[in-house]
Amino acid sequence: MKKISTLIVAAAVAGCAFASPLASMKVDNLKTPEKKVLTVSPMKDVKLTDAAVGSVKKSKAVVKAPASVEGLYLMTDLWIDEQYPNGTPEMWTVILEQTSATEYTMNGFLGLGEGNSENSVWPFSNMTDLNLTYNPATGKMTTEAYPKVGEFESDGVKMDIHLYCCALEERPDGMYIVPSKDIALELQANGTHIEVTTPGVYVVAETADGKLANFGVAQLMSMDLVNGVMAYARFDEDTADYVNTSCFIYSEVVDGNVVVKNFADFGFDNGVTFVVDNDKKTVTADNQLVLVYQGYNLYLLPFSDQTGEPTGGTVVNGTIGSNEYGSTLVLEPWGLATAPNGIALTYENINTEIALFYDLNDANSAIDNIAADDANAPVEYFNLQGVKVQNPENGLYIKRQGKTVEKVVIRK
Repeated sequence: MKKISTLIVAAAVAGCAFASPLASMKVDNLKTPEKKVLTVSPMKDVKLTDAAVGSVKKSKAVVKAPASVEGLYLMTDLWIDEQYPNGTPEMWTVILEQTSATEYTMNGFLGLGEGNSENSVWPFSNMTDLNLTYNPATGKMTTEAYPKVGEFESDGVKMDIHLYCCALEERPDGMYIVPSKDIALELQANGTHIEVTTPGVYVVAETADGKLANFGVAQLMSMDLVNGVMAYARFDEDTADYVNTSCFIYSEVVDGNVVVKNFADFGFDNGVTFVVDNDKKTVTADNQLVLVYQGYNLYLLPFSDQTGEPTGGTVVNGTIGSNEYGSTLVLEPWGLATAPNGIALTYENINTEIALFYDLNDANSAIDNIAADDANAPVEYFNLQGVKVQNPENGLYIKRQGKTVEKVVIRK
């Protein structure tokens, strides 16, 4: 039987970004957003933290406005409501689908959109995708102001659900986001990255007589184009066996090394940098910080096949291979711990393969070739969490064929 150690915490850490105490953490569910709860309180302006101010005010030069933004993205945001006033990080699968030369639909923004109702954290019905207009000359895209995204009923009262976008306003005591029905949702595409330039977005319920209540506000929103899949087997405490799982990733080549974001579905707190040795066809991740949890730094460490515990080393080794889509990174057993030679917070994870949709020998292919068509490649289906589905039933899925990834609705 594998053994797991946990850190005993007497009290929750102040300013905690997650709901569960560290001692009872289940790493596989670390990033799963909880059910949203309607707050029957008036809309109000929100003062931004210093970190948020720095993020929303910084301007990024548009290096490459892509001709098309169609594709599958991983979105992150910081969600703030009365339950989590310090915010909790969230991650969503977002699909942008082109309907004309400049028009798109967006499914999955903040977890909203057609096809997500059954397993959604939102208690809404008749959820709809967002309609966007894209300017490929500038990379800017916009929705209509105050778009309707669904319907909601509480205690017999029917309400429409809207996105209530915010403007940035500087005041003597700080920077605030101020909601307005006249503000459209705006995004900026730059290569494979999309920044939500609207500084804040409320999800609100409006009654027929114009009364408003809200579920909370999202800040620090951005998206990265999926260009890989990570598969691994994690040890399951309940079954005392390994369970195969997978997730979508975004990666980029930086100074010859590959940086993987959403490693093991942990989100985008930190990208795991794998140092590439092309001559030896190996990669190494030394003492890599994967995420920050309740004020603790969690590190990627090598684990032992024999004990299921950390080996005492700091370097996770891997080999570079290839498949019909691009390069692969095959890693030795790994887990998470609070520090090198520290307390283990996961079981051993084995059989890890990161399949990239591009060739590591061509850094530009990470951006330019991920949508290359391959009509003869086998077809694979994934659910919206990135888990491979062998026999998809009715519903919305991600279809992958070669390097082409698209949204499909299956009806049998």
